[in-house]
Amino acid sequence: FVSAGSLKYWQVAIEADLLKARKALVKVARKGGTLAYSDLLTRIGRDYANPGDRRRIGRLMVLLGETTLAEDGVLLPVAAISKQTGLPKHGVWELAERAGLYAPGKDTPEGFAEKHLKKLAKTYAKAK
Repeated sequence: FVSAGSLKYWQVAIEADLLKARKALVKVARKGGTLAYSDLLTRIGRDYANPGDRRRIGRLMVLLGETTLAEDGVLLPVAAISKQTGLPKHGVWELAERAGLYAPGKDTPEGFAEKHLKKLAKTYAKAK
């Protein structure tokens, strides 16, 4: 059993996290930079040591990617990266492929990320 109040609280919390994540990623994207997932979690008031918060980042990145792709024509979550690989994950590749921005086998992940980071910098140079 899940109460309607619990679902409403969850939705409000996700929307607040999305706004904070978008603001943090736009700030680094303007400069062509990246932000590690653990640092992004800290900036939105979450804790990387908490497994629930680590799982939350994946959902946030998918939602943020869908939103920025629809609104701005770019995948803002490309600016969020794994410290281990230096590349994004959490739905970025699926969204990029579905949008025709990335073709596995034709494009390298590193090449796509580098090119898309430049596109993010240009897109968000004048962002609010």
